[in-house]
Amino acid sequence: RWPLGDILHSRPVVFNYSNYSSSYEETCYEDAGGGDFNSSVIFVGANDGMLHAFRDCDGRELWSFVPEQVLPYLKDTTDGSHQYFVDSPPVAYVHDFDNDGIIEYTDGDRVVLVFGLRRGGSSDDIASGGPWGGYFAVDVSQPYLDSAPHDAGAPGYMSAGPKMLFSVDSSTSGFEEMGQSWSQPRLAKVLDGPGNPTVVAFVTGGYSKHEDLRYGNNQNFPNDINPDSVVLPQVNDGGLISGAGMTSAGTADPDTWNGTDYSMRGRAMYAIEVASLVDSGSGYLPDFNDAGTVVWEYDIDNNGDLDYPIASDMTAGDLNGDGYIDAIYVGDTGGRMWRFSGPTLGDADVNFWDGEIIFDTNNTNGTQDVLPSGESDVGRKIFYRPAVAVINGEVNLWFGTGDRAHPLNHAVVDRLYQIVDKGQETIDQVDESRLVDMTTDPLQTGDDATVTETLEKLYNLVDGPNGESDYYLGWYIKMNWQYPDESDPSTPVSVSTGYESTVVGEKVLAAPVMFNNEAYFTTYAPDPDPQSGNPCSVGNLGSSHLYHLSAMTGESVYNYDVLNDAGWDDPDLNERAKAGETVLTRSDRTRYLGQGIPSGIVTLIDASGRVTMMISSSNRVDTYNAPDIKLIAPVYWMQW
Repeated sequence: RWPLGDILHSRPVVFNYSNYSSSYEETCYEDAGGGDFNSSVIFVGANDGMLHAFRDCDGRELWSFVPEQVLPYLKDTTDGSHQYFVDSPPVAYVHDFDNDGIIEYTDGDRVVLVFGLRRGGSSDDIASGGPWGGYFAVDVSQPYLDSAPHDAGAPGYMSAGPKMLFSVDSSTSGFEEMGQSWSQPRLAKVLDGPGNPTVVAFVTGGYSKHEDLRYGNNQNFPNDINPDSVVLPQVNDGGLISGAGMTSAGTADPDTWNGTDYSMRGRAMYAIEVASLVDSGSGYLPDFNDAGTVVWEYDIDNNGDLDYPIASDMTAGDLNGDGYIDAIYVGDTGGRMWRFSGPTLGDADVNFWDGEIIFDTNNTNGTQDVLPSGESDVGRKIFYRPAVAVINGEVNLWFGTGDRAHPLNHAVVDRLYQIVDKGQETIDQVDESRLVDMTTDPLQTGDDATVTETLEKLYNLVDGPNGESDYYLGWYIKMNWQYPDESDPSTPVSVSTGYESTVVGEKVLAAPVMFNNEAYFTTYAPDPDPQSGNPCSVGNLGSSHLYHLSAMTGESVYNYDVLNDAGWDDPDLNERAKAGETVLTRSDRTRYLGQGIPSGIVTLIDASGRVTMMISSSNRVDTYNAPDIKLIAPVYWMQW
């Protein structure tokens, strides 16, 4: 048996090359006698240095692909430490010219995988020359190897084997700012000039190894990056183990090393051409002659405010519904949410796109909170894409903060956010002063005056903090910022639930979901060990949680805390907290999921409109409640 490396951050792509019924799931082509068979192939990256292709009918590996950038590091697989190689999920661009469900190469049908490496293809040395990773495209339109004896007799339309289409990294012209390739490519159709439809892979500039040195309540970096300290302390003092409750030292801003061997990378956005679409008279055909060239680049040279790396996945939107992507929303490691778009709504020509900061989670240009320790309440980073929805003609975003590279650090007070894009720009310096603090759930715990005041702010019935037309732009919740219990100052209480809690360092480490006017966030908290106080003690995996909220107000919508239901008939109970014979208040906004870092949320809708949310935690997958919907019209989606 062949060993398989761990599959950590990659996720499989399963693709069907022909139509077949479920009765043929275990039928391979050699047993089909020329009839239907399971033509599906599973593609996934692993930390053995390879992108793997397995056929679904019996699990046999068809082939594997080793990216050039990982070759120098394969020798390290025997040194006993965990290594990263092809550690990012692929995406598939699919062109089925006649939409018959069969990929026929001679008809112009194509299947192309595009993927990155995350930390793969890079050492921990900041000053290391050359690429820190890259993105790759492989044409898998014909996944079987006709030259391999074990694939003899495979259908002709599947039998020429994979072909390398392109690779890009920081040594490629136009991609000089590219760092580690953390973001999953986002395939999209845009215009590259008038009348030139083009399929591109949007990717971010990526992660910079400098961020491994920054953790806790600090927006700045160590001052002493030099030839004696270029190997990153990812275990000892790097905020992962002994630095879990600490804040990194340093006052160097992100631009300190520009133009040196230690220059930061990742401060960019790119659109990589996958194919231009050529009108054949009877439909469009993909042209791959310029595949791998940069269609659009936007980096720190275009905008000096883009001074922190963008390592997050992104959310791309077609705001005017014409089939072309015209806006991208993505956060950076400095805690800023960006909008990349054209000068007018619906402008899909990326040659005219610009970038604006629409929100700053760290209030770097305003008044910052002060923690009980006396430190400034900063250090928030964004590593996951926002959920985006257009409501009453305005773009709304839901997202959370959390340092994915230092999951055990508990010096930062992270947040959950809902913000509205009203066209604000970097110069407007929008921060938490323009949001409503929903941490203590004032709509369900406050008196009548508090409820009225809060609703007026949330629904823009009053002026914002800076006067007329300066609207409030959403809400935020501080996660598990502890404060002393009034009756017992020695007892820590979670400000987000109101209950006694020792949970600290809670953070968002997956993308949220907004569905049917309700917002869902999974979070992780590196609980201190009750005996040692060490979040890294053996067997202490931390805890995972689900926040289930009203999307527009941040209040409770489901009765997760049955312990507070005894007071449902209290005449003094807040009207918004009454839910039949149950009570909805701030402790109902969250529920415990299990141990370890939770997965993101998978939403399933069956034919009847029944909705199920699936989340993995504690080595199991559980289902959670979501409001069912009535399907009065077909459900559509876009697939590339």
